[in-house]
Amino acid sequence: MALPHLTPREWEVVTVLLMFPGLTNKGVARKLGFAEGTAKIHIANLMRKMGARRRASLVAALIRESYGIDNRLSTVADCPVLMTG
Repeated sequence: MALPHLTPREWEVVTVLLMFPGLTNKGVARKLGFAEGTAKIHIANLMRKMGARRRASLVAALIRESYGIDNRLSTVADCPVLMTG
């Protein structure tokens, strides 16, 4: 699955979520200079677009998309990007 069409602000939120995956909505808002409610709305929109029911699932999906990891892989060991040789 490719990333769905995202707004410029959603891309900013994606960047922060990938760089700081444990941030709260307030933390995301502070990093980007807008209100916590705004961050919450953008994160909710991202979750809807990515089909994620939880925030951790959203971050995991964004990481998979960033690295081109196949969602059908059963374990990290099956992922060629993460294998060392």
